[in-house]
Amino acid sequence: RRANPNLPGSEETKDEPYAWEAREYLRKKLVGKEVCFTVEYTVPGSGREYGIVYLGKDQTGENVTEGIVSEGLAEVRRGGIKANDETGTKLLTLEDQAKASGKGKWSQAEPASDHIRDIKWSVENPRQFVDSLHQQPIKAVVEHVRDGCTVRAFLLPNMNHVTVMMSGIKCPMFKREGDKDVGEPFAEEAKFFTESRLLQRDVEIILEG
Repeated sequence: RRANPNLPGSEETKDEPYAWEAREYLRKKLVGKEVCFTVEYTVPGSGREYGIVYLGKDQTGENVTEGIVSEGLAEVRRGGIKANDETGTKLLTLEDQAKASGKGKWSQAEPASDHIRDIKWSVENPRQFVDSLHQQPIKAVVEHVRDGCTVRAFLLPNMNHVTVMMSGIKCPMFKREGDKDVGEPFAEEAKFFTESRLLQRDVEIILEG
């Protein structure tokens, strides 16, 4: 998380090792795909639900929990697993196999510090930054859609966090009124149009000005 400019002394919170790889595994596998899920249990009081996601229309599809454990990008919570728990026992087996193979966060090939992003949350000299890219397409991941023509994205591989307005257009905007955002006519539709096509997608961005 970036530092909160409204809180004195607020500092940036760094990723845990392999957090980005774990997120990217899920993003690339699931965003834009049809999935189904089952709710395994609900936490009393909070109502928070925990479940299993399957890739596809039904439970015959890939079990995403098993997949991410197999890749060494998730750690199994061992505390609540009982001897007769087939699901939990399978996850433990997959985790042990990932450890033995040195996959993901269990890798010994390089230090864990190499798998923590160095995010550049701001650009000191925007004009110089844009000019240095020579209007060449830059690979990026769209992290947030503010409105129909404005997105926030990470430029890859250097993890520059930028806000990009699309050249040559102006969409209906949202305005802050009290504690909520109120949209101009068709602002919601414009935002949805862009979100459904770009949010959490791999894109290429040309910074023009």
